[in-house]
Amino acid sequence: MKSKGFKNIYFVTIIALMITLCASFVFVPTNIKAAVSLNLDYENGAYLVRDFSDLENLSEYVYTGGSTSGKTFKLTNSIDMESQSFIPIGTIYNGKTYYFDGTFDGQGYTLLNINIDTNSTYATGDLGIFGYLNGTVKNLSICYGDIYLSTTDKSAGGIVGSMYGSARVERCYNLGTKVYT
Repeated sequence: MKSKGFKNIYFVTIIALMITLCASFVFVPTNIKAAVSLNLDYENGAYLVRDFSDLENLSEYVYTGGSTSGKTFKLTNSIDMESQSFIPIGTIYNGKTYYFDGTFDGQGYTLLNINIDTNSTYATGDLGIFGYLNGTVKNLSICYGDIYLSTTDKSAGGIVGSMYGSARVERCYNLGTKVYT
């Protein structure tokens, strides 16, 4: 008789665990993304950013939780961003702040015709090519474009929206990119 009771408790426990596991899969929020892979070419110790698609990939990598700590990214040519809406590299997504904390070397190249608008993206937060910076941006220029900040409780800048911790901006300039609030 004792063994029959044990079997019943064992059976009930297994069923309860299975229901719990199934429920955890059913109720996962659908708007949370898992970190995407960093689909950038890697050469001589740095990830190469060659075009707008690569910039978008880097942005998505950061705001889905990918770490850039200890990583170097190099721009390999100037990129015209005209007619493209861009989510900053480092932003607030689903209520969590994501920082770019690696090194981005523009190598003297330029990002042209930037368009960042909090009303046209699902990411929010401080705006610039780098929304939240806790790393280094160097040798980068941006020319022309518009950044639209739809709230007064956030910061905006052409290259960086907000800097934290050990953030550094070296040998960068902004020529004609306008910030609207």
